Amino acid sequence: ADIRQNTSFGVRAGADELAEVAEMRERMNDALYTRGTRDVKFGPGGLVDIEFATQACQLAAAVQATDGDPRRVQNGTASQSTRRALAALGHEDIATDYLWLCRLLARTRMSGGLAVTSILPDDDDAMLMLARRLGHQGEGATAAFVDEFDTRTRRTRGFFEDVLGSAR
Repeated sequence: ADIRQNTSFGVRAGADELAEVAEMRERMNDALYTRGTRDVKFGPGGLVDIEFATQACQLAAAVQATDGDPRRVQNGTASQSTRRALAALGHEDIATDYLWLCRLLARTRMSGGLAVTSILPDDDDAMLMLARRLGHQGEGATAAFVDEFDTRTRRTRGFFEDVLGSAR
């Protein structure tokens, strides 16, 4: 479905605004993403992709609902706002992926001992520990975890592309 024409909002986001959001995300990607890593936050399909796509939809709705002044929209925390907006858009699957990625980010930071890391570890033992913390047990736990990560980030990157892909 074309999110920009979502009838629950009854608006079309302007091409210029969508292009600006897409360009901002690409600049952020160039500055913060280390290619070849599995980055929970900044990588393709990571938390930032979901937040940018969701905020693009919210921008369209805010401009319509507030006569052009998006500053008048009420906001909760970023994660609450993103979760509510995804539910309103009918994207429970993306909302579920978003919450899973938030949990993974917290566990990645705990396992690495670094409050700022969002990159999955290269170390096999650390990956197994993350896999177990996210419910994967037994032989093949790490492979199942990596498969789940890749599946979820592909789906969320698809959501990003649905919303902002044509704007670039």
